[in-house]
Amino acid sequence: MVFGHEGAGVVAAVGAAVTTVAPGDSVCLSYRSCGTCGQCASGHSAYCEAGINALNASGSRTDGSTGLSRAGAQVFGNFFGQSSFAPHALAYESNTVKIPADFPPVLAAPLGCGVQTGAGTVLNVLRPSEFIPRLISLHRQGKLPVEKLITAFRFDDIEAAAQAAASGRAIKPVLTFD
Repeated sequence: MVFGHEGAGVVAAVGAAVTTVAPGDSVCLSYRSCGTCGQCASGHSAYCEAGINALNASGSRTDGSTGLSRAGAQVFGNFFGQSSFAPHALAYESNTVKIPADFPPVLAAPLGCGVQTGAGTVLNVLRPSEFIPRLISLHRQGKLPVEKLITAFRFDDIEAAAQAAASGRAIKPVLTFD
């Protein structure tokens, strides 16, 4: 399975029905929610009634397909609706949030889950499309110095990143493909 539960990058392509982002937009990727259940409709998408397994941890889309393959074989992905541990990710409009082009991806990626979860607990905001821009605003005001928590590692150094996190040398390792 291709993992990765928070990410950032630039949109390469979109489907015909997508209206909130376009090719070339900088984005932050977050968790997936259905957008239609009672919790989602009331702005509490973190508590989506579809459940975490169905949309974020099953390894496939809700129809059973994966969208990923290697050497002709199906590869499971769709982790948190995007599997960002790859140089390219397939995501849904509902878990893709447009961010300012000048906001560093290394700082943006953790906003998709880790920072959002902690800050959301304090600020009680649960809709990524509203909350991620708010976190960026707080960072730009100097009120959320997330860069002090982050240590960037190339994806090839994923083992070193895990060891740094386990030993406490890194608080929030962020993997990059640069």
